[in-house]
Amino acid sequence: MRLSINKIAALVIIFIIIVMALKIPSVDRTAKRYGDGLYWKDVNYIAVGDNYTTPKNDQILAEDQNGGSVIGFGEDNQHTYLMVDSFLDQRLFVREDYVPNDNGPLTAVALRGALVKSVEYGHRIKLLLEESKKARSKNCKFNNINELSKVEYSYNDSRVTDFFAGYISFHNGAWVYVRRLNDDSFMDLYHRKNVNVECYEITDPHKVLTNNH
Repeated sequence: MRLSINKIAALVIIFIIIVMALKIPSVDRTAKRYGDGLYWKDVNYIAVGDNYTTPKNDQILAEDQNGGSVIGFGEDNQHTYLMVDSFLDQRLFVREDYVPNDNGPLTAVALRGALVKSVEYGHRIKLLLEESKKARSKNCKFNNINELSKVEYSYNDSRVTDFFAGYISFHNGAWVYVRRLNDDSFMDLYHRKNVNVECYEITDPHKVLTNNH
């Protein structure tokens, strides 16, 4: 009788261990980091720059070969974006086949590689640049690419500001907008040569650009 009780107790313990093991989710360790890339679930991801918005509703999906947490975002069901959080750094990756779409609401604006923190200010900056194009253009002389601050947008809750919108500069006491630079002008400015480019003066009575540049 005692032997039977011992056997039953052992079986119960084994059963409890099995049930507990089934309840503990297994960790997906199939993600692989390589250079500036990430491979997970048969999809290649590429690292993006620093111009991205703060993720919401994050969830750990997997680990890479170095123990870094591969994080997805609750509203991103297609896993277009993944964040890898490791001991050394935190990087955002986007699907290699992702095609940006600007047919939707503005999500974020970046100036000179830094995100404008307020979405409201982002909208106001975009409106200022659009309004400036209605004025007569003029020639502006620059001699250094660093005089120009790149403007970038993102749309449709995109995490990355991947739409180039031109440049702004505080030039001769006023803000101006440069819609584009051709390759020759860009290289001349990069090498600190004088270049005349078409620009539009920006009317900014509320100092939106000054406060966010």
